[in-house]
Amino acid sequence: MTAVMAVLAAVVSSAERQVSVGAGYVCAIQAGGVAACYGDNRYGKANASTVGVGVRYHAVTVGTDFSCGLTLTGSNLVCWGALPGTPPPPLTTFFIDAHAGTRHVCGLMPNGTVVCYGDGTTGATAVPPGVAFQGVTAGVDYTCGVTRAH
Repeated sequence: MTAVMAVLAAVVSSAERQVSVGAGYVCAIQAGGVAACYGDNRYGKANASTVGVGVRYHAVTVGTDFSCGLTLTGSNLVCWGALPGTPPPPLTTFFIDAHAGTRHVCGLMPNGTVVCYGDGTTGATAVPPGVAFQGVTAGVDYTCGVTRAH
Protein backbone atom coordinates (compact mmCIF):
# COMPACT_ATOMS: atom_id res chain seq x y z
CA MET A 1 0.00 0.00 0.00
CA THR A 2 1.41 3.41 -0.96
CA ALA A 3 1.84 6.14 1.64
CA VAL A 4 -1.05 8.17 0.17
CA MET A 5 -3.36 5.14 0.23
CA ALA A 6 -2.41 4.50 3.86
CA VAL A 7 -3.22 8.12 4.75
CA LEU A 8 -6.56 7.93 2.95
CA ALA A 9 -7.37 4.65 4.71
CA ALA A 10 -6.62 6.28 8.06
CA VAL A 11 -8.83 9.26 7.18
CA VAL A 12 -11.74 7.08 6.02
CA SER A 13 -11.57 4.89 9.10
CA SER A 14 -11.76 7.94 11.33
CA ALA A 15 -15.20 8.99 10.00
CA GLU A 16 -14.25 11.95 7.80
CA ARG A 17 -16.89 14.47 6.86
CA GLN A 18 -15.00 16.03 3.92
CA VAL A 19 -11.63 15.45 2.28
CA SER A 20 -9.39 17.76 0.25
CA VAL A 21 -6.06 16.78 -1.30
CA GLY A 22 -3.17 19.18 -1.91
CA ALA A 23 0.44 19.03 -3.01
CA GLY A 24 1.80 16.16 -0.90
CA TYR A 25 -0.84 16.25 1.82
CA VAL A 26 -4.49 15.60 2.57
CA CYS A 27 -6.91 17.22 5.03
CA ALA A 28 -10.22 15.85 6.27
CA ILE A 29 -13.00 16.84 8.62
CA GLN A 30 -13.40 14.06 11.14
CA ALA A 31 -16.18 13.22 13.58
CA GLY A 32 -16.90 16.17 15.84
CA GLY A 33 -15.63 18.67 13.25
CA VAL A 34 -11.92 18.19 13.91
CA ALA A 35 -9.72 19.16 10.96
CA ALA A 36 -6.89 16.67 10.55
CA CYS A 37 -4.17 16.93 7.93
CA TYR A 38 -1.53 14.38 7.01
CA GLY A 39 1.61 14.52 4.88
CA ASP A 40 3.99 17.32 3.89
CA ASN A 41 3.81 20.05 6.54
CA ARG A 42 6.08 22.70 5.03
CA TYR A 43 4.76 26.18 5.87
CA GLY A 44 2.42 24.66 8.47
CA LYS A 45 -0.16 23.82 5.79
CA ALA A 46 -1.00 20.50 7.39
CA ASN A 47 -1.16 21.80 10.96
CA ALA A 48 -4.78 22.70 11.67
CA SER A 49 -4.00 23.05 15.38
CA THR A 50 -2.14 26.32 14.65
CA VAL A 51 -5.47 28.14 14.28
CA GLY A 52 -6.61 27.53 17.83
CA VAL A 53 -7.49 24.70 20.11
CA GLY A 54 -11.12 23.64 19.98
CA VAL A 55 -11.98 25.07 16.54
CA ARG A 56 -14.43 22.78 14.74
CA TYR A 57 -15.14 22.75 11.00
CA HIS A 58 -17.79 21.53 8.55
CA ALA A 59 -15.63 21.86 5.41
CA VAL A 60 -11.99 21.97 4.40
CA THR A 61 -10.12 23.00 1.25
CA VAL A 62 -6.40 23.05 0.48
CA GLY A 63 -4.02 24.99 -1.74
CA THR A 64 -0.32 24.49 -2.34
CA ASP A 65 1.10 25.94 0.89
CA PHE A 66 -2.05 26.53 2.95
CA SER A 67 -5.33 24.97 4.07
CA CYS A 68 -8.63 26.60 5.02
CA GLY A 69 -11.74 25.43 6.80
CA LEU A 70 -15.26 26.70 7.35
CA THR A 71 -16.02 26.74 11.05
CA LEU A 72 -18.87 24.66 12.42
CA THR A 73 -20.12 27.67 14.38
CA GLY A 74 -20.56 30.75 12.20
CA SER A 75 -19.24 29.15 8.97
CA ASN A 76 -16.27 31.52 9.04
CA LEU A 77 -13.22 31.02 6.80
CA VAL A 78 -10.11 30.16 8.81
CA CYS A 79 -6.79 29.45 7.09
CA TRP A 80 -3.46 28.03 8.27
CA GLY A 81 -0.12 27.70 6.53
CA ALA A 82 1.19 30.26 4.02
CA LEU A 83 -1.70 31.83 2.09
CA PRO A 84 0.03 34.53 0.01
CA GLY A 85 -1.36 38.01 -0.64
CA THR A 86 -4.66 39.22 0.76
CA PRO A 87 -5.50 37.57 4.11
CA PRO A 88 -8.91 35.97 4.81
CA PRO A 89 -11.74 38.12 6.22
CA PRO A 90 -12.53 38.65 9.89
CA LEU A 91 -14.31 35.85 11.72
CA THR A 92 -17.67 37.55 11.29
CA THR A 93 -18.08 36.72 7.58
CA PHE A 94 -20.47 33.82 6.89
CA PHE A 95 -19.70 31.53 3.92
CA ILE A 96 -21.79 28.68 2.55
CA ASP A 97 -18.87 27.21 0.57
CA ALA A 98 -15.16 27.76 -0.07
CA HIS A 99 -12.64 26.36 -2.54
CA ALA A 100 -8.89 26.83 -2.80
CA GLY A 101 -6.74 27.13 -5.88
CA THR A 102 -2.98 26.84 -5.83
CA ARG A 103 -2.35 30.25 -4.24
CA HIS A 104 -5.84 31.61 -3.45
CA VAL A 105 -9.14 30.70 -1.81
CA CYS A 106 -12.65 31.89 -2.72
CA GLY A 107 -15.76 31.81 -0.61
CA LEU A 108 -19.44 31.90 -1.55
CA MET A 109 -21.72 34.01 0.64
CA PRO A 110 -25.49 33.42 1.06
CA ASN A 111 -26.37 36.42 -1.15
CA GLY A 112 -24.41 34.93 -4.08
CA THR A 113 -21.36 37.13 -3.65
CA VAL A 114 -18.00 35.42 -4.18
CA VAL A 115 -14.95 36.89 -2.46
CA CYS A 116 -11.39 35.69 -2.95
CA TYR A 117 -8.24 36.00 -0.88
CA GLY A 118 -4.61 35.26 -1.57
CA ASP A 119 -2.36 35.89 -4.56
CA GLY A 120 -4.17 38.16 -7.01
CA THR A 121 -1.37 38.45 -9.58
CA THR A 122 -2.93 35.91 -11.96
CA GLY A 123 -6.42 37.40 -11.88
CA ALA A 124 -7.84 34.39 -10.05
CA THR A 125 -9.15 36.60 -7.24
CA ALA A 126 -10.85 39.14 -9.57
CA VAL A 127 -14.54 38.28 -9.28
CA PRO A 128 -16.89 40.04 -11.75
CA PRO A 129 -18.89 42.70 -9.88
CA GLY A 130 -22.66 42.52 -9.65
CA VAL A 131 -22.93 38.80 -10.44
CA ALA A 132 -24.79 36.46 -8.06
CA PHE A 133 -23.39 32.93 -7.96
CA GLN A 134 -24.82 29.62 -6.76
CA GLY A 135 -21.50 27.77 -6.82
CA VAL A 136 -17.78 28.40 -7.04
CA THR A 137 -14.62 26.38 -7.55
CA ALA A 138 -10.96 27.25 -7.93
CA GLY A 139 -8.00 25.87 -9.83
CA VAL A 140 -4.33 26.60 -10.41
CA ASP A 141 -4.62 30.23 -11.60
CA TYR A 142 -8.35 30.60 -12.08
CA THR A 143 -11.73 30.63 -10.36
CA CYS A 144 -15.04 29.59 -11.93
CA GLY A 145 -18.59 30.02 -10.75
CA VAL A 146 -22.10 29.08 -11.78
CA THR A 147 -24.43 32.08 -11.72
CA ARG A 148 -27.84 31.92 -10.14
CA ALA A 149 -29.22 32.36 -13.67
CA HIS A 150 -27.41 29.10 -14.55
